Amino acid sequence: MSSPTLHVADTEDHTNAGAAPAVAAPRSRRGVSHAASAVLERSRYLVVMGSVTALALAVASFVWAVVKAGAFIQALVFGGGSDDLPLVKLFESIDIILVGTVLLTIGLGLWELFIRDLDLPPALTTTSFADLKAKIATTLLLVLVVRFLETVVSRPAAGELLELGVAVTLVGGLLMVFANWRR
Repeated sequence: MSSPTLHVADTEDHTNAGAAPAVAAPRSRRGVSHAASAVLERSRYLVVMGSVTALALAVASFVWAVVKAGAFIQALVFGGGSDDLPLVKLFESIDIILVGTVLLTIGLGLWELFIRDLDLPPALTTTSFADLKAKIATTLLLVLVVRFLETVVSRPAAGELLELGVAVTLVGGLLMVFANWRR
């Protein structure tokens, strides 16, 4: 059996005489392109893993801060050790709260950027990566400052304090440049 042959003249639209025949992409190619686009569009949901992980770490950080706060209250009430111990415990608790806040900001920010907007207070609302970057950088700067204060309270050697102060200043300055950098 012979298969019927199809001539270009048989497929032309005769209403546009003289015009070149329209060439359509093969159907299978458009289907693959559409399927690939759908897969790529749905890949944004991979961020759910990062967002949920950051939120879980934030919860763990806040629980850890409560434990540190309990240690602060215990050191304050029962004393023991040096007079600086309660203050060090207080700064440790604040430090962990700030770390939890960074993690919370990351988790919620990623969710808002990739999944959908949430009904959050303005301080937690994220509209762009630049916004998320600035929030994280400024909170990390607070973490550095609190860490520095922890060290100051424990009365280190002058050289050690100077080294840490210079390091915190340099890293803090870079974080502020990073937070405020606009293209």
